[in-house]
Amino acid sequence: MRKIKIFILVFTAILTTLNSQEKPMFYVGPYAGYNYNIHFADFKKLGNINNCCPLFESGTGSGYAIGGLFEYPLRNEILLGARLGISEIGALLSKDEIIGNTNGKIFSDSLLDYATVEHTIDSKIMIIGFEPYVNYKFFGLIDSYLGFKFAYMISGKIDQQEELIKPDYVTFKDGKLTRNVYKNVDIPNKNSFLIFGFFGLGFDLNVTKNILLTPEVIYYLPLNNIYESSWKASTWQIGMALKFPIFPPKVLPLQYDTLFVRDTLIVSDYKLSEESIKLIDKSIKTKEIENEDFILNQTTISEKYEKRIPKASKLDISITAVGIRADGTKIKKPALVIEEIEVEEGFPLLPYIFFKESSSNLNETGMKFLKKDEIKSFSEESLPWNTLEIYYNLLNIIGSRLSKQPNKNIIIVGCNNNSGNEKNNLKLSEERAKAVENYLLTVWDIKPNQIKTRWQNLPDNPGNINDVDGIVENQRVELKMTDNDINKPVYLKDIEKSVNPPVIALYPEIQSDAGIKNWEINVKQNEHQLRKFDGNDLPTEIMWQLEDEPMPQVEAPVKIDFKVQDKLGQSKQANETLSLQQLTIKKKRFELKDDKKLERFFLIVFDYNSAEIKSHHIPILNDIKKRIMPDSKVTISGFTDRTGNPEYNLDLAKRRCQEVQKYLKVNEQNLIINPVGNKTLLYDNDLSEGRSYCRTVQIIIETPVLTK
Repeated sequence: MRKIKIFILVFTAILTTLNSQEKPMFYVGPYAGYNYNIHFADFKKLGNINNCCPLFESGTGSGYAIGGLFEYPLRNEILLGARLGISEIGALLSKDEIIGNTNGKIFSDSLLDYATVEHTIDSKIMIIGFEPYVNYKFFGLIDSYLGFKFAYMISGKIDQQEELIKPDYVTFKDGKLTRNVYKNVDIPNKNSFLIFGFFGLGFDLNVTKNILLTPEVIYYLPLNNIYESSWKASTWQIGMALKFPIFPPKVLPLQYDTLFVRDTLIVSDYKLSEESIKLIDKSIKTKEIENEDFILNQTTISEKYEKRIPKASKLDISITAVGIRADGTKIKKPALVIEEIEVEEGFPLLPYIFFKESSSNLNETGMKFLKKDEIKSFSEESLPWNTLEIYYNLLNIIGSRLSKQPNKNIIIVGCNNNSGNEKNNLKLSEERAKAVENYLLTVWDIKPNQIKTRWQNLPDNPGNINDVDGIVENQRVELKMTDNDINKPVYLKDIEKSVNPPVIALYPEIQSDAGIKNWEINVKQNEHQLRKFDGNDLPTEIMWQLEDEPMPQVEAPVKIDFKVQDKLGQSKQANETLSLQQLTIKKKRFELKDDKKLERFFLIVFDYNSAEIKSHHIPILNDIKKRIMPDSKVTISGFTDRTGNPEYNLDLAKRRCQEVQKYLKVNEQNLIINPVGNKTLLYDNDLSEGRSYCRTVQIIIETPVLTK
């Protein structure tokens, strides 16, 4: 008896605590549950869907329910609620029937026998429903629901079949075990609008101060049929709801506070004999700061004062700009000249594709490949201004040219290094050639009659077979192109800018008694900043590379502002101005000023250790020869790869230059022969293609452009 009294006291205390809490305005939250569906039926078949069942009567199934809820408290224990969600209410209707055999035609056994047939309709029904209800709370914890559900059937499908389940040695006439099979068909003449009455129970658990977890059980009683005949679907729903109480805004007491912020600016003045101070700015700002207990109205009063003090400290500054030409010559007070030059460069094709040792995998060669839907957007003019990048697009360049000229053709020759694992390996040479051929045929749709394929051991003009670099270079496929339209270089055009002088040296000077706090140099043109240099320690020289972006863009003076502040707060500024002249191509030709066109070409490829002009060089040389005018200045520079003695390579480079000059016959007064050898390596010589591209002659044509 004493234990019962204690329990009643504790329970009463819990209810008193719950009722003493602040009451929420309403509850919102999600719910989810498991549906156990019970169907009641009274039909033989659905509409015109064939079925031999004597009568479908009942069935069960399962599904899920999910949605959101809203509850509004009318009183402490009574709430009005509404739910909106989706629910699966399908079930499996099943009926067994015993059928007989008298003539031996239905079953394979001719003796009289009986068979059991199972008729099934598996319904898959999804509804979306709106559920208004009343929630009465017992003891402030136990929810009791009573309401209606108005639902719309968003999906109503069935799977139907009739299956022989025993004995196991019989079949229907057609030899099958099933008949009247229908899959995923709509329920005919279905009632899309459904009404249910429902009641249920739940229990509120306080997870946190602002979250209620409510386990619940709800039964939905159908008030109308799914189908025009008698077919109703009831549901037991077991699930959980999360309820979030929304409380009215809390009214907090208001408190006030005032904060003063004072700042004093010290200014040195040479003309001042004694100190003075004055208020120069005052601002008042108010903001509210809210916490759990009160709202603080805080006013901040900011005051700025200026304190002027007498001071006699020397601060003198200056800045000088000096131009530095490309040859190192220095010019005081330089005038900047930015000149546009029209540049065209030819990038001849290296018709070799280098493979890894013992490999015919084209993907390992470094070549760039396109997908079939990308070839329409390929353009030589959009290739990067870079020799090796153009080389890596070799197959796309050849594919593009062959596709546009179906009467042209090429020969693909597969080769190997004829040593070690590749010794006399003609199969490997064939696979390499076929790999290249396959890419052109399948991606670029080149006609088979445009390509001839053959294979051999070493190339016709092999690299040094006694040197590692030469052996690697022989692991290749060669593209032999006799037609200049296929073999011609890639030509790219651009406008290059040059600045004279290319470098400006800035020389700042400071004389200060107090020492430097900071300095700053701003280089501007029409208030657009080109450069900024700053710091604490002043360098003796600051270099400005004019060709680095951003460059001056308009024909306007360039201003150089030099500002210094010493440690006592004194500031000084010095300036320098540079004139600027823009020589654009349009302006030079309009004003009949000197203008020129720059053309660069590389003659590719000399064979290893050779200065011989080959037949495929001739079309390129003929094109170059046409571009050389009587007043053109021509520079022929010869290069080699890293292989061999530097002195020998220098002589080889000179012979390559001389062979080109013999063909071009440039006026010697306008000619510069510049053999470089391997003193400068144009490309990465760790790559086979890099070494091959180094065996070249560069031709630069600088032609004056005259306009009338």
